[in-house]
Amino acid sequence: MTDNDEWTKIKSPAYSWYFNDKDGKKVPYGALYNWHAVSTGKLCPAGWHVPTYEDWTALTNYSIDFTSIGGKLKEKGTEHWKVPNTGATNETGFTALPGGYRSVEGVFNSKGIAGYWWSTSKFDSNTIMFWNLKYKFSTVFKYNSEKYCGFSVRCVKDK
Repeated sequence: MTDNDEWTKIKSPAYSWYFNDKDGKKVPYGALYNWHAVSTGKLCPAGWHVPTYEDWTALTNYSIDFTSIGGKLKEKGTEHWKVPNTGATNETGFTALPGGYRSVEGVFNSKGIAGYWWSTSKFDSNTIMFWNLKYKFSTVFKYNSEKYCGFSVRCVKDK
């Protein structure tokens, strides 16, 4: 989905590349998906799923020190993250990248600054829980968002 006006109105599964990049520069960040794409259950290969709130909680509880877990999830260095990429060690092997997001209005924001990842858990009937990492912090933030935003997806292996 490349058109901003269409993005704001679509009620079916959609994704886009940051700034609608069509030149093959999609790697390493991947696509940004709306909630309708996530809710299909078809984004992950067989044996994998988009994480639930509980999956994200288990991941963020990896560390006793909740204030540093975000750094343990982020890719080390500043090749993709803006300086200072606070606390980034990638100790978990998650290698979180700052793919940014696509807003409800279809505008692209925060590539290199922050990463946003969907969960499959609803906050209420209109919003979904997502997790966020930022270049200036080593904590993990959890928020809720409207279904029309475009966020990254990480698949989790089924138990």
